[in-house]
Amino acid sequence: MRIIYLALAVLLLFSCKKNAETQQSPPETAQKKTLRSDQFRIEGDFKKFKDSTMIGLFVNNDIVDSTFIVNGKFSFEGDFKEPIDARILVKQTDFFADFWIENGTLTLKNETGKRFDTKIKGGKVQTEENLLTEKIVAISKKRDSIYKILSNPETDANTKSKTKEYLEIVDKKEKQVCLFFLEEHPNSVASMRLLNIFKGVWDKSVIDKAYNQADQKTQQSRYGKIIGTYIKLSGNPKKGDQFTDFTQKNNSNNPILFSEVKKKYTLLNFWSSWCRRCRKLNPELGEVYKDFKSKGFEIVGVSFDQNKASWTKAIKKDNITWIQVSDLSGWENPVGYMYGIKNIPENFLIDAKGTIIDTRLTPKRLREVLSKLLK
Repeated sequence: MRIIYLALAVLLLFSCKKNAETQQSPPETAQKKTLRSDQFRIEGDFKKFKDSTMIGLFVNNDIVDSTFIVNGKFSFEGDFKEPIDARILVKQTDFFADFWIENGTLTLKNETGKRFDTKIKGGKVQTEENLLTEKIVAISKKRDSIYKILSNPETDANTKSKTKEYLEIVDKKEKQVCLFFLEEHPNSVASMRLLNIFKGVWDKSVIDKAYNQADQKTQQSRYGKIIGTYIKLSGNPKKGDQFTDFTQKNNSNNPILFSEVKKKYTLLNFWSSWCRRCRKLNPELGEVYKDFKSKGFEIVGVSFDQNKASWTKAIKKDNITWIQVSDLSGWENPVGYMYGIKNIPENFLIDAKGTIIDTRLTPKRLREVLSKLLK
């Protein structure tokens, strides 16, 4: 789920930003210059795309630079601090390529216009990533074929059942490939990124083992720090367990301690502005809040947004009047780790003593529960 959300968020971001640049003429190809040890260059060779097509360079879901294809080629240059994963998107298409920015020159070549056919050559981390990508792409192509069969309305029930069984085999194969990569490359930042992708899917023990095999330098990388925090904070509270307290800032930038806002019954609600189902449920949740607020009911929303403007815009548009907090770190929100959040929307109903009395409540079910509790 989160990978799909990420891709959609980046595509939407690219379509909304730098609109003025689409009106500009493509620049002339610049002369190459010698790179310093703290610089990088990305050289693209995309023959299947028309001249003047815009290319966006994204880091952490944000567009950091853009350029145009000229004679089938394009390039980016910048300063290098540490290896970081990045993505390029070809405007007005669904084409993208993921790679690692490192010091030196990285090349991307695609002769077909198909995403899986991109050949990437770069530094040490990219070379390691290529070993994994080669095997994952083969698995991804099989998975795409499976999804086509499953989504075909003419596929009979027996074929669908057997296809789903094959999908499970493919998923297991993917995990085996990833685990082998982690064993072979324990000190690669690509391994830490891989752990970050699957930390909400694999057992915590698997993540813990792979993380502890890495050296200190790798553990202190961007993704290494994320995994370290996840291992330290991650929990899996269930009905009957005690809540975990936390402090985060609201949309007015004021710190909110959860235990200080708890009422007779408090709904801890995880959501985001980009989550369509969350947004669809917000008006219904608002009706429940309006009817029970005076009786001792409160809601604390924890957003998995990264962009404050998007978050605050959604609060206003959905007429959200209950408490909202976020650290704007997306899926890396530590409160999400504490409560074992793997998908959103998700929620926990907590009583005055701090006991979790129910979870995964729809607005309709929440109303039924509160009607009995707050007569």
